[in-house]
Amino acid sequence: MIPENEVNLSTLATHLENSGWDVSFKDNFLFLRSEQGLAFSVSLEDDRKFVGLCTYLPLRRSFEDRLELVNTLNAKIFMASFALVDEDKVRIVYYMSYSRGLILPQFARIVRRFAGLIDRARCDYDPDGLVFAIGDDESEAAESEAPVLLQ
Repeated sequence: MIPENEVNLSTLATHLENSGWDVSFKDNFLFLRSEQGLAFSVSLEDDRKFVGLCTYLPLRRSFEDRLELVNTLNAKIFMASFALVDEDKVRIVYYMSYSRGLILPQFARIVRRFAGLIDRARCDYDPDGLVFAIGDDESEAAESEAPVLLQ
């Protein structure tokens, strides 16, 4: 367990690296990649004592059922929150409290689950590659935009 006053991006990065993650640090975010290569970030909301996990999945311009997709993801996938951002991206976020400390094994499990969750959202809800614009020039990479923090 990391005491609340010792939770920072450096201690989280060290723990994630010791858990087998390839971690990159940019601005106030740690970036990791899921098994399928989707980038996601880890950030801290120091004032409120939350660790945030976040990614953006860009949508194809031709995909029309955006709100229905977000509503379905929120109803079917446990743990995270899905939101439509600027009509062309789905933001996936999860926040966990570190008030009174952070239990490291629990944190590591949640990071693994989040990575699996974003892979699942991509595979299960876009099996034909018609929804998300990932890996082509129709959108920017997920890592190019700083994730939105808890507000």
